[in-house]
Amino acid sequence: TLGQKVFLNGLDVTDKIRTKDVDDKVAEFAAVGEIREKLKELEQEMGKMGNIVMEGRDIGTTIFPNADVKLYIEVSEEERARRRYNQNLEKGINMSYEEILANIKKRHKLETEREISPLRKAEDAIEIDTTNMTFEESIKRIITIINDVKIGKNLKN
Repeated sequence: TLGQKVFLNGLDVTDKIRTKDVDDKVAEFAAVGEIREKLKELEQEMGKMGNIVMEGRDIGTTIFPNADVKLYIEVSEEERARRRYNQNLEKGINMSYEEILANIKKRHKLETEREISPLRKAEDAIEIDTTNMTFEESIKRIITIINDVKIGKNLKN
C-alpha cells in the first residue's frame, strides 16, 4: 500500500505524530488562531506550485476554497479507530481500541465546535463514505472522481 511520510526539518516524524501525546493535543493547538493563520499561509504557498493534493480539516473551505476538486471523505468513528488501532499495532504503538475511539470522538467534537475554521463539508465537495471500502477501493474511487472532474472541466473550456 501507499504510505504517507511526514518530515520536519529533514527528519522523518511520521510515527511520532501518531502517538497518544500528539493525538491528545492536536485539536487543542488547531484551535489557536495564530497557528491556523500561519499554517494557512504555508499551505497556500505550497499550493502555488499547482497540481497538489492536500488533506486536512479545512483545506476545501478555508485554505483552498477555489480548488478544482474537493472531496469530503467520511468514515465511521468506529472504523477510523479500528484502522488507527491496526496501524498502531504494525508500528508497535501500544494504545487500546477504546482509547483511540475516545480520542477520535473528542477530536471530532473539538474540531466541529471550534470557533476558528471549524470542520465542515464545503458546499461543492463530493462526499465519499469509505467506511466499507478497502484502501485500494477508496483510492480507485478518488481517482475516478478526479478524472471525471478533469474531463468535465476540459469539455467546458
